[in-house]
Amino acid sequence: MCKKAIFSLLLLVLQLLTAQCIKGITETTFAPKELTTRAQSTVVLKRMLQYLQFID
Repeated sequence: MCKKAIFSLLLLVLQLLTAQCIKGITETTFAPKELTTRAQSTVVLKRMLQYLQFID
């Protein structure tokens, strides 16, 4: 993966963290290489839709 793509992904993750769409596994642990469950993916999607004010 090129440096530009990695930088773009890091910016996206920072934006999602800032918007509180994604959170760490615990208060002090973030596991970016771990697989996510369907439930976790659903929560992220819901938070994104709420942040974008598509749903309440």
